[in-house]
Amino acid sequence: MERADVEQAITNLLALGIAWTPSAMLLPSAARLAIELGHPVHDCLYLALAVSHAAPIATADKRLQEAAGRIGVRVKTSEPPRPSK
Repeated sequence: MERADVEQAITNLLALGIAWTPSAMLLPSAARLAIELGHPVHDCLYLALAVSHAAPIATADKRLQEAAGRIGVRVKTSEPPRPSK
């Protein structure tokens, strides 16, 4: 990407109205989750944010999906739903 493209992408992203949460605010919870789950703290930042907002996470990472399930965080994936038996 050219510099102008990157700057436009950032402008577009910021215009979406996303509520940004500094990771430093999530770090204590994320560290506790990382220890509890035996999972990397960088992934646990996403889990801590999801817990704090009672929100699902979106990921294709199977280990993160499993960790989320262990603490009751819903997971959105791009996989189609499995048919009922």
